[in-house]
Amino acid sequence: MKKIYLLIFFTFYVFFSALNAQLQLRGKFVTDQNTSSISLSGFNIATHSIKLNSSFEFSFKSEKVFHGFYQLNNIGTIYLSKAYNLKIVESKVTEFIFTGKGALENNAIHTAKKKLANYLPLDTTNDDEITVAQPALYLEPADFLQKISEYKDYCKTLFNKSTDSFFKKYAELDIEYYCRPFIQYYYFNYGKDKKISDEAFKLLVTADTSSNPAATAKKYMELTEKAEKKKLSDADRLVLHKLCNAAWDKNDEMLFKNSLNYRDAFDDFFQTASLSGKYLQMPYNSSEDRTIKLLAISNDTVSNPYILNYFRHKFYTDIIQETKDTAIAGKYYRLFLSQNTRHDYASEITDTYETKIKYSSGMPAPAFSFKNTNEKPVKLQDLRGKYVYIDVWATWCGPCIKEIPHLQKIEEEYRGKNIQFVSISVDKMKDKIKWKDYVINNKLGGIQLIADNDFESGFIKDMSINAIPRFILIDPQGKLVEANTLRPSNEELKKLLNNLL
Repeated sequence: MKKIYLLIFFTFYVFFSALNAQLQLRGKFVTDQNTSSISLSGFNIATHSIKLNSSFEFSFKSEKVFHGFYQLNNIGTIYLSKAYNLKIVESKVTEFIFTGKGALENNAIHTAKKKLANYLPLDTTNDDEITVAQPALYLEPADFLQKISEYKDYCKTLFNKSTDSFFKKYAELDIEYYCRPFIQYYYFNYGKDKKISDEAFKLLVTADTSSNPAATAKKYMELTEKAEKKKLSDADRLVLHKLCNAAWDKNDEMLFKNSLNYRDAFDDFFQTASLSGKYLQMPYNSSEDRTIKLLAISNDTVSNPYILNYFRHKFYTDIIQETKDTAIAGKYYRLFLSQNTRHDYASEITDTYETKIKYSSGMPAPAFSFKNTNEKPVKLQDLRGKYVYIDVWATWCGPCIKEIPHLQKIEEEYRGKNIQFVSISVDKMKDKIKWKDYVINNKLGGIQLIADNDFESGFIKDMSINAIPRFILIDPQGKLVEANTLRPSNEELKKLLNNLL
């Protein structure tokens, strides 16, 4: 009988210990992160802000983090579970070593992502979008696909070292979706000279087509023809087309919660679908048009309530933020609330809508204090007494760069008038030198500032800016004339300014 009591006690001890298990996460960066905190986010938890000390160290404990894949910004995807005691140390810039409980799984994730370069040459010049490098575009399709297959097998071997079946299943699925964009990029760019192709793309997004569109189109066609060095055979084209357009499950809720690459696949799918079939016939001229089209696609292709609710929240939020008309914002706010089943989404979109109303035309503009190229802070309040025309942009934004020559003309034409031109960059702080060099080398005029936390900066969030370029006009009393005003390339802007000045 005593043995039975001991067994029962031990069983309950193990059970309640598991319930009360606590995740412990700590780490250290070797490089300055240009921020005082990092964030841990995932679909299983609310986002946690984790502070960095003066030595770039962090520590985090929680009893509410369940097993699954999360995003730790500045580090990337990590796998966490209750009772993990995980330490993360940056061994050199953007490379990390994991030790402690959970180290095997997390080292496997980060090793897997780095090892693709062992199978295919990669172009890493753009931190935000890694693509296959030039030599890979000249590989024959069978050779390219073989290398992708070998890479997937390598990752599977890495993941199978873990005894965690949940980890193995979703880590392997995540790699499948990680490889999709590389295959698609290869298909669309096979046999092309990347340098010439990039030149053609730059022309497309930055050229001023208003004066001589025919000449721009001709130059673009010449460049694209010059870039094509090899062509796919009909048989190879068919194989790649089927591979890139094969049906895939858009209703895997658990995968959606755990795989960033699976979620990213939806973005590519929506973009492609919007340009084909019945969706091609739908209007696409305004934010409202775009939202209606994307909602139609998601309603037609997604049946899982969790995933569908996510996209409804995303698309309705977009239109509320982007529309100039507060009546339209109110219409879609109420429509979302009538369809929504999640309390957290209702709270978030209510905050977005109320911010939109608070900072609509005629209301006081939110304050800002950002630094210029000389590290001197400039406040919006310092500019009182003049109209302020604000350009929110970034060095990586093609459409933003396209507007700069038009902005320079406007600045010159209204020099000496009661108006101040301000450009606020949302480049990341790690790219601050790149921004400063661009401003100096291109002799940009007006007041040049950089937001202190890119799209997460207070002013940017208050103005509901999630897409650039964005232009804002403020009156001499600090009130918004238009929270989303005309671009410099729009001739109507001069009429607006002339009426005001």
